[in-house]
Amino acid sequence: MARDEILIVREETFKELAPISDDMDWDYVTPHLLAAQDKWVQPVLGQPLYEKIMTDLTADSLADPYLTLHNDFIKRVVIWFACYTGLPFWGIKVVNSGIIQRIVDDGTPVSLTDIDKLSEMCRGQGEFYKQRLIDHLCANSADYPEYLEYVSGEISPEKTNYSGGLNLESYTKPNERKAWYIGDN
Repeated sequence: MARDEILIVREETFKELAPISDDMDWDYVTPHLLAAQDKWVQPVLGQPLYEKIMTDLTADSLADPYLTLHNDFIKRVVIWFACYTGLPFWGIKVVNSGIIQRIVDDGTPVSLTDIDKLSEMCRGQGEFYKQRLIDHLCANSADYPEYLEYVSGEISPEKTNYSGGLNLESYTKPNERKAWYIGDN
């Protein structure tokens, strides 16, 4: 469906619920909001439900139960995953001459290690809210007929969130130098 990009979260809501300052430049945030919608929300909702919500948001006609789904579940997933992807970029600026770090008068830049830690904390928050969204959709799937709709070639909704990280590749064994490798050697 062709449409202009619409944000699931408005600027005021993002600045109210996200761990950022009110003077954050919105132009730095929007690419990460769009990425969060595409990467983490659309796969949970599935394409038919996602398109319904986006169409209703565009027409300013979002009504219950979709309004509740949006306000109570979807927005928080978008906000925290936007922070997860945005944090590493918000302290830098890409310009014609290269990449520069923005420095403020009343602060000290943090290390990349600290940014990574904060980013992972945001991801954890996002995963929590994503699980709440999945649980709500599974428990109330009758309220959202598009959630159960399957269209060949479109994104089907995810029903699980967390993974155990279990590696099921071929047997792993140490080589002569006590380093680990994967393979059949």
